[in-house]
Amino acid sequence: MGYKGAPQTNSMKHAIHIRTMRTTDIHSVSRLHMRVLPTTIARIGNPYLSNLYAKLLEDASSHLALVARIDDQIIGVITATKDLYITQRALQRMLFYPTTIIAVIRAVLRHRVKVAELIERMSTERQIRIRFHGSYPTILTFFVDTAHQHKGIGKKLLVEVQKHLPKNTKLYVDTEMTNTHAQQWYSAHGFKKIDTIGPNIIYRHQNSD
Repeated sequence: MGYKGAPQTNSMKHAIHIRTMRTTDIHSVSRLHMRVLPTTIARIGNPYLSNLYAKLLEDASSHLALVARIDDQIIGVITATKDLYITQRALQRMLFYPTTIIAVIRAVLRHRVKVAELIERMSTERQIRIRFHGSYPTILTFFVDTAHQHKGIGKKLLVEVQKHLPKNTKLYVDTEMTNTHAQQWYSAHGFKKIDTIGPNIIYRHQNSD
């Protein structure tokens, strides 16, 4: 009679696994993004959001894209860039894709986004480029499924991103002033508020100074 080992506990059966995002994940990631983090870009919807994630995966040397999974379900996502300026140039080219133009027009006509919001976001990104010099490594998107929040998944994703960055890298993130939940989370996980640009608060990870 062979040894079968100890019976699995419920936590072992549903362990959290973090891995690099794959192109086959994009559809699930985009849907989760739209549901959990309805920012301006999320409210533009697909195919814009899917194109954005595909663009990040195209340049793995500049971008990090990780997913947290339980069984076969994606329940958390974090993406970051080592150089915001490279990323912004790539995403700006995306604005001229016919699919992007159609998605933006559709979102505006359906009142999911306002033209003023889009202009404000582009203005904020421009001000960030002016205010900060150098590569400006930053978190681009970061969210965890509502049903799985407060379980340490966000912290695991953040730690994994930091492992992929050079030592002493200063990691930035910006969040809207109205997003008090995100502000509290970043403050509790080693980020320090360093500036306010437009409607966004800029944080930098204290341990990377």
